[in-house]
Amino acid sequence: MPDVYTFVQREYWGVGFLHYYQRKQLPNFVLAAPAVLLSLRAVRKFRTMHPEHALHLLVSVAVAVALMNVQVATRFLCSSSPAVYWFTARTTGGGGGKGYFTLLYFSTYVLVGTAAFACFYPWT
Repeated sequence: MPDVYTFVQREYWGVGFLHYYQRKQLPNFVLAAPAVLLSLRAVRKFRTMHPEHALHLLVSVAVAVALMNVQVATRFLCSSSPAVYWFTARTTGGGGGKGYFTLLYFSTYVLVGTAAFACFYPWT
């Protein structure tokens, strides 16, 4: 029995080991980079306090970077582990401008993503 879903992913979506690494996808990698970096920083922060969550997130990052369509990576990483949110809460708390770029990224992502989606433009 043929696996239609796997065929469509490989043939039309470019899903596979490092298949999505193409020059034309550079803007999508730029959009996904903050989520990947934030996830890696969360892994580093929580590897001793919550090792099971850190390991889960590390494996998720590895799968997202090596196998996934980069347009899905941001949604996947920000929804696969609570450690991303814990890290963001710890980073942005405490005042003094701490976590400014994290909040700027999330705010920009939401605003631009909402406008792009409403205008039928692709958005990660």
